[in-house]
Amino acid sequence: SGTTFRWLRDGVAISGATSLTYIVQPADTVGSSLTFEVTSMSATGENSVGTPVISNALIVRDPTLFTDARDGHVYKKVTIGAQVWMAENLAYLPQVDAGAAGSEDVASGKYYYVYGYIPTGANETEEIANAKLDSNYQTYGVLYNWYAAMDGATSSTLAPSGVEGICPSGWHLPSDAEWTILNDYVDANNGSDGIGNSLKATTGWKAGTTSTDQFGFSALPAGFRYYPGDFNSRGILGHWWSASENSSTNAYHRFLSYFNGDFHQ
Repeated sequence: SGTTFRWLRDGVAISGATSLTYIVQPADTVGSSLTFEVTSMSATGENSVGTPVISNALIVRDPTLFTDARDGHVYKKVTIGAQVWMAENLAYLPQVDAGAAGSEDVASGKYYYVYGYIPTGANETEEIANAKLDSNYQTYGVLYNWYAAMDGATSSTLAPSGVEGICPSGWHLPSDAEWTILNDYVDANNGSDGIGNSLKATTGWKAGTTSTDQFGFSALPAGFRYYPGDFNSRGILGHWWSASENSSTNAYHRFLSYFNGDFHQ
């Protein structure tokens, strides 16, 4: 028998077993986990621990993962009540906009930001590649203004909203009504954790934050960008858009704070 490895995007290897299920990325359309026995291994770079020579392969789909076909990014997902949510922030980045105070009017047009990242003037392809190397992108994903999140769609109060917006194919931007469904389900099933505390990831928040991630939602405090202004509140606040317009100047959204255990509207 050979040595068994876990083949992951981050290159982590685990040995000491002869038969386990291993995640293989990003082949989500075929199946994203593979049971195999490695008989030899050769290194191939940072995105894998090597190219395995396998026997008795069994392809199965990992129900907790899906792949965005636009850029190959693999995401976690979670079922909470009757809803299926992404369990991490969207990281789709079609362009990188400046973040200096007053650099754009974020109330008009589509804007995409990586927290704290200021474009260097390189061409768009290089700019995107550089921004994706930033630790804030890798941890917190992308910040979108509402026009970018909606991607030309009109406001919706339906549940489901029917607004794909900037989301991967098959996914949609939740309406305010859908956020309310999540809120009410968590409120009815979280015991004494507090709705917000039950949704927060157990890492990534400012020290002293109470978080249990009871439902696997794993909300992170990605901060925000002022209108117009600088980036602020990473590690302290997390904001998420809805597909529902509130007025001509703003839309409904939800946010979490390290200050308390509420899920704010």
